[in-house]
Amino acid sequence: MMMHLAGVLYAIGCGIVFAGVGIAGKIMSPEVPALLKVFMRFFVGGLVLAAFVSWKELRQLSKKRLAHLAFMGFIAVILFNVLFFSSLSYISVMTSSLIMSAQPIVTLFITSLIARHIPSLKIQLSFLLAFIGVALVITHGQVGWDVLTGNVGEFLMIIALLCQVGYVLLLRSISTHVSSTHISFVVAVSGILFLIPLMFGTNSFSSIMSFTATDWWCAAYLGAGGGTLGLVLFNLGIVRLGAAQGSLVIFSTLSLVTLLWSVLVGHAVTSWEAMGTVFVLVGLIIGLKK
Repeated sequence: MMMHLAGVLYAIGCGIVFAGVGIAGKIMSPEVPALLKVFMRFFVGGLVLAAFVSWKELRQLSKKRLAHLAFMGFIAVILFNVLFFSSLSYISVMTSSLIMSAQPIVTLFITSLIARHIPSLKIQLSFLLAFIGVALVITHGQVGWDVLTGNVGEFLMIIALLCQVGYVLLLRSISTHVSSTHISFVVAVSGILFLIPLMFGTNSFSSIMSFTATDWWCAAYLGAGGGTLGLVLFNLGIVRLGAAQGSLVIFSTLSLVTLLWSVLVGHAVTSWEAMGTVFVLVGLIIGLKK
């Protein structure tokens, strides 16, 4: 019971932090390359996490598990994050959140296929309610295919979503052998090693010279929040709750925080958004109830 509660709290904390990542990435100057945003996020994260890892335990990891973690780093840093930040140059935070809100359902579908097990009606209902609620919150009740414009940003975000699902499934398979802190550290470091050649190849580092004060604050959040705290909380939440249930809590929370941010910047909550919030909360309660 306590482990389940801890997993819920980790997942909620991750959703809050990750909502800030999308907002910070959108606020940064359009001239800042996506590769540089990703580098800032995981370079700082790797430095901070280095203070908390056991180097003795790291040296004891087999080559097979290190290769497993390095592949996760490639998916998380190179594929997911580069696609995620690149898509923000074409679409709004609202549209990106709507696409990512489908992640729990996609994860549930894939895990059900792998396990050859159909989820209970309670679980299916909880995921459906949460997804409908998220859609209502993000689209302000204007749910329909016209919300998506079919541009390249939406395509990039959909591929990023599938990469995130792949990362979650790989995480579940290795989490019984390696601690969440060590997983987060190796993922961040291996991802940065994959990223650096791309950075030099595209001359992305030169953009640092033109950073504004706002860019530096956003970069600091990407590193301390998204690359450190958010990554650890994500791994802990998925490990404790499972791939599908953990994703449900994380991305439902992310959507609610995105709504809260829009309120804080002057947006008035509509009846559709209030209804969507209720749907999300009911879906979460049903899905998490033992």
